[in-house]
Amino acid sequence: MTKQQQYLCTECGDVFATHYGRCPSCGEYGTVKPYRAPKGGESTAEEALLTGEDLLLAGEGAPWQAQARRIPTTLTELDRVLGGGIMPGSVLLLGGSPGVGKSTLLLQVLHALPTALYVSGEESLSQVMERAERLQLSGIEGRVLSSVSLGDVLTTLEAHCLPLVIIDSIQTLSDGESPLGSLRQLKDATHALLSLAKRTGTAVLLIGHVTKTEAIAGPRVLEHMVDAVLQLESERQSDVRILRAKKNRYGSTMEIGLWRMTGHGMESVTDASTLLEQHRTDAPGVAYSLLRDGMRTLLTEVQALTLKTNFGTPRVVSQGVELSRVHTLIAVITKHTKLPCNVHDVYVNLVAGIRTADPALDLALVAAIISSVHGVRVPAGVLLLGEVGLSGEVRRVPHQAQRVQEAARLGFTRVILGPDTADNTGEYPVPVQTLRHISGLSEVLF
Repeated sequence: MTKQQQYLCTECGDVFATHYGRCPSCGEYGTVKPYRAPKGGESTAEEALLTGEDLLLAGEGAPWQAQARRIPTTLTELDRVLGGGIMPGSVLLLGGSPGVGKSTLLLQVLHALPTALYVSGEESLSQVMERAERLQLSGIEGRVLSSVSLGDVLTTLEAHCLPLVIIDSIQTLSDGESPLGSLRQLKDATHALLSLAKRTGTAVLLIGHVTKTEAIAGPRVLEHMVDAVLQLESERQSDVRILRAKKNRYGSTMEIGLWRMTGHGMESVTDASTLLEQHRTDAPGVAYSLLRDGMRTLLTEVQALTLKTNFGTPRVVSQGVELSRVHTLIAVITKHTKLPCNVHDVYVNLVAGIRTADPALDLALVAAIISSVHGVRVPAGVLLLGEVGLSGEVRRVPHQAQRVQEAARLGFTRVILGPDTADNTGEYPVPVQTLRHISGLSEVLF
């Protein structure tokens, strides 16, 4: 009896009995495609969509269950994001734009773990070794396999009980029946590696390609199947790399990892504030704040440049902050401080390619814009923390006490912040109620 044709959404992974032009689950257009279950029995869509937790219950007797100790990679920032190391039997998916440093980072993991295996489907053995030599990573000879055959990789892993295998990348492994990068190839390869990981205790670290929107390529169901989804980010022309955990079954998703990309690979940044601490500038249009990203507090330099517009409609450009937020703050400044910012072109930038939506930077943005309009510098040693409301009020921000402590550690002599009796003891924090207190960079800043 012929099985009924099924249709699968390549965005959210839901399976349907009929075709839809628009997916009923995620609302995306043109993502519902014909789906054919893998050969070899009565495989159902539900079986192909088994998650790591389902296989965990089925994998009785796996060696890692008796002693599920994490595998430390010795890369401090990576271990921080993972929650202390890689959990045996887990499957992790690492994504990031081309050239961001995914392969470089995982080659450093291979160098740090003498019993790990690196499977390269995109580069030949000589190319991988040349990169390792350039990064001055020795001792990885014999632990690099160049193959695009899923069967060969599975046979090798079955024959050698390895604690960790790195696959670069999942889009290159195929059983020979499915085109590379196709929906079926991605699902089959991931499912096979996931089954092996839960059965043998071998941890699998996959590299995944990304789309133009920097989302991991392939059906969203891949992100549901794996135990952790990591994203390596950077800004163009910046050497700073940020690793985030979008999903982590064995740890927190609130931690981030920081690196600098150097000629010898990824260099860990254990103190986030040192990224800008040695490059503070003292010029009109510059203000400092502390943003909170996960559990890390990061010193941020906010720059603003204003020019009298030559056109009827002023131009506003923003890098690192949402453009709509900058428009809102300009409107608030114009309304509540009587400063005609609406006749100026405004350019806003966060130094070092930082991108954030933390409202704690609102007050620093306002001060930088006002400073540029007046041509007056924000005094050295001043840091600003506060969310600005539409009525011009300044509000306290989350983790305000911790940020004040970090500002003191970095040598700031005065912190301008929203009112909070818990933090406003002593002369160090200076509370402000509204923007009128700083509209002219008056005595509150000086």
